[in-house]
Order: sequence, then C-alpha cells, then structure tokens
Amino acid sequence: MKSARELRDAALSAAGKADGVRQSRPILESRGCVAVLLHRYGIGADGNPTSGPPGLLVRLDPRSGVVLSKERVSAEGPVGRLFPSTLVPIGPTVVESTSEAASREAHAICDRLQPRVFELFWEKRSLTDAERELVRAFDTAFWQVLWLYELPAHRLLGADFLRWLNKNGGTNPGG
Repeated sequence: MKSARELRDAALSAAGKADGVRQSRPILESRGCVAVLLHRYGIGADGNPTSGPPGLLVRLDPRSGVVLSKERVSAEGPVGRLFPSTLVPIGPTVVESTSEAASREAHAICDRLQPRVFELFWEKRSLTDAERELVRAFDTAFWQVLWLYELPAHRLLGADFLRWLNKNGGTNPGG
C-alpha cells in the first residue's frame, strides 16, 4: 500500500505539471481506488496559502500507485460545484492543531497509518482492539490535517470511508 505522499506525488506526476498546483489528501473511494484532486494554488496578499477549484481528478490504485483514470473537473459537475470558483484561503483544518509541531506530528501520523487504515476499510470485517486503537490514532490525526476547504469532497467521494471511520472509533468532527 502506497503512502499518502506517494499517492499525491503520483497524481501530480500524472498531471504533468507541478508549479501552482496543490494536491488534496487522498480520498478513499469504496470502489477500491483513491482519488486525489489537483487544485490551483497560490499565496494570498497576507502570505497565507490559497486554493482554487480543482481542475483534475486523478484516481489511483492505492497498492501500486498506478493511475487508473484522470478526468477534468468542471465547475458545474458534482465535485467542481463544491468549491469556490476563485482562489480563496484554504485554512483552517477541521480540527486545529495546538501548535506547528503538533500539526507536523499529525501529518506524520496520518501518513504513516493511512496505508493500514485503508486496508482495514477494504477488509470489511470486525476490528481487533489493537486495530481500533490504530484507527483512533489515524482519526485524530486525519481531522487535524484535513482542510475544511476539502471536507465537502471527502464527504462526496469518500462517504463510505468516513462512515466506517466513525463506526470504528472515529470522532467525526467533520460531520
């Protein structure tokens, strides 16, 4: 299973560009693939990151990182209409970290645990106590790294995963 960074890098490579583009967190779809949205990116006059609507949706095999499909995202489509049409500030996250160090740690935890948590989701079975603890740790980190800006896309494309996460020890602060 590929890490979040490897999946995001594969999506960016599939787009054939890097400047002015940011990738969403991998969105686990129930069809056995991971979706990554590629957005226009910038820095606002206040120095904070901004993001525009996604221009491309890349679906990947999470085990190999192979690109399964690429599709343009139209402003009128189901994903495109979830986002503002211009560059807007992308912060805050669903659950704000207490410090920059805590944010870095949440990213590291989420990236480290994501492959195993995704596997557990696809196994569709009852979890052991140890696996539930792992899911709880991932859940806590996930909400600290997920931008509120991206939450609607996770709800749309990854709804089954978010329900499973909540059922298996998650806190569901993203609703």
